[in-house]
Formats: sequence, C-alpha cells, structure tokens
Amino acid sequence: MAKLRVENYNDLVRDTDTQAIINTNKTEYELYMFRHRERQEQGQQIRHCILDINSALDVNVKAANNTSHELLITPLNFTIGSDMVAVTGKKEFNFLGYSKNPTITVSQNDPLPLKVLAMAIELQFV
Repeated sequence: MAKLRVENYNDLVRDTDTQAIINTNKTEYELYMFRHRERQEQGQQIRHCILDINSALDVNVKAANNTSHELLITPLNFTIGSDMVAVTGKKEFNFLGYSKNPTITVSQNDPLPLKVLAMAIELQFV
C-alpha cells in the first residue's frame, strides 16, 4: 500500500490501492475518539419522528426508552361494524425520555396492510 501526500494538507495521504484519503494526525484522531466516547456516555433522546405511511389500517409507533410511549393511529369517528379507512400521509410523533440506545419501533396489532414510505428522526444529545 503506497501513500501519496495530499497537496496543501500536511496530515492527509491518499492510499494508491483504494484511493481513500487517510488522516495521519494522531492527536486529532484521539480527540475525535474522546468526543465520540463522551457522546456515547451522554443520554440521547428521540425528540421527533415523522412517519410517511401509505394505506395503513393499524400502526403503532413506539420509542424504546426509559419512559416508552406508544402512539396508535386509528381512524376518527370509528364505529363498530363500519369499514376502517386507510390512513395515508405524513404523521408526526413527539417523544420524551432518554436512553443510551434510542430506537423507534413500528409495529401492528393485527396483520393488516401497511406501507412505510419514509421515516425521519430528530435525535438530540443531552
């Protein structure tokens, strides 16, 4: 593996086999690893989740943390015996609580049609 210096950057070299740029500054790397470990020690919070769904009849969105919240999407004005109306569009959920491994779980109580088109999550380090 041959390394070539990157022009105008003393701490960067290019690996000639993979074309990867490599930072050779150990102090900078150690500082990065220190900050990374600090972030891992901190609590994290999923503050906001936007779920883009298509033709969903039953969706549970749950944040797995110390104070897990479960939100259920159901049609408004539903009466027993009537047909359920599929939900389509972007649904927003706000969550509270902290965890070292914040996650979002999307599930259903019954095996009904569900298409998740996209999910956007806002994560905050505290």
